[in-house]
This record gives sequence, C-alpha cells and structure tokens, in this order.
Amino acid sequence: MNGRIIIMGSGELAPGLVATHRHGIEAAGAAEVVILNTPFGFQENVPQLTERLVDFFGTSLTIPSRIAELTRRDASTVEREIFTAAIRKARYVFAGPGSPSYALDIWSEADVGPALTSVVRAGGTVTFASAAALTLGRRTIPVYEIYKVGKAPHWLDGLDVMSDVGLPCVVVPHWNNAEGGNHDTSRCYLGERRLSLLEPELEVGILGVDEHTAAVFDFHTGRCEVFGRGTVTLRGESQHVLESGTGLDLE
Repeated sequence: MNGRIIIMGSGELAPGLVATHRHGIEAAGAAEVVILNTPFGFQENVPQLTERLVDFFGTSLTIPSRIAELTRRDASTVEREIFTAAIRKARYVFAGPGSPSYALDIWSEADVGPALTSVVRAGGTVTFASAAALTLGRRTIPVYEIYKVGKAPHWLDGLDVMSDVGLPCVVVPHWNNAEGGNHDTSRCYLGERRLSLLEPELEVGILGVDEHTAAVFDFHTGRCEVFGRGTVTLRGESQHVLESGTGLDLE
C-alpha cells in the first residue's frame, strides 16, 4: 500500500490547507480531482456547491475536476457501478461538506468503501473533510439528527475504510468546534459529555481532527503528519495529542 488518506477537520477550501491538497495531488501523480457529490446531494444548491469545489481546485491548485455523481437513493445498479468505477480509476478523490448519514445511506448500496481503499492501495490519495470524514471510521456520528433534530445520541455504521488500511478507529472532525458559545459544540457538535456517553459502545479508539487542520496518513513513508491551525487527538485507553508540524510513525 503506497497511497495516503488525508482527513481534514474543516476548512478544506481555505488557503491554509491548499498546500496539503497540493501534496496529496502531487504525491499521487493525479492529473485531475474526482469529486464525490453525494454528501451534499440532498441540498437545493448542489450546482452552486459543485461549481465552488471545481473553481477551488481549478483556481487554487490549477487542476481540473470531474464529478462522480451519485445523489439519489433510487439510483440504478448501473449508476452505482459507474460511480464506484470512477473512484477506482481516480488518483485523487475528494469529498467534503454535507450530511454523513445521507452519504452513508446512499453509499451503503454501492461498494464505496472498498473502492476508496483500492485508491490508497494503488498509490492514490483519498481526501475526506468535515461531513465526509465522519464516514471513514467504523462508526459515524449522525450529527444532523442529534444536534439539529434532537434524536438521542447514537452511532451509525461507517464505511470502515480506516480498518481496511490497518488503522481501525472512529473519525471525528470539527473536534475543537466552539460555535455554541454558551454550550459545548466540540467533538463535531456532539459535545464532550455526549461523546463520553457513547464512547463505551466503541471497540476502537477515536481520531479527532481540529478545524482547519489535516491529518495526513502516508502509507508510502509510514508516517502520520499534522498540518494546519490545530491538533489531532488520538484517544483510546489513553490520549495523545499531535501538534501541527509534528507526526508519528503509523506502526
């Protein structure tokens, strides 16, 4: 396995993480970016969001983009196969904003997890940010349902790509979110109290990625490196915090 997984806690289109995208693109030898539009496929502004992503990669990184389209629950078998084939052929795959539960609902009908793993095994780069990043682990926080709708805290099954590459965990972006002001919205809006209640249900540890921060797992070099404004937290039986500009061996 010679590729890499880049997990961004947020700020995937901000200037501070452009260099991280560039590293992933160049290391993979990618000639284009394949953008997965599923996470935001339920929104009315899909064309605008798509255009914004295409413009970002074209302007900030001077690389063209191709959209891998899968936004409907009733997509045909052929449409799902075309979608996963586009992933498998890609050298640089990106997905970001939207709803993790919506993405998982649609991706569960296609072999998206194995397709992403195949990109990494072939030396490509998978970059998932924000909502999409939540889907990479063994379990996923259904953030909208808990924070906005008021459902009891619970886990969804994730794609478990991290286990496929030998790093079983649950991925939590927006780890240091502070938008709540007078209430705790860290841990991807779940808050520390509610995350602590759910943690005993996990059989793996947690990878927490701060906002405007990237954790780069490079299987060619055997290293995890942290870039951006914040930190990356490895939390299990003990807790280890990696500052920006530092890293550790994957083994």
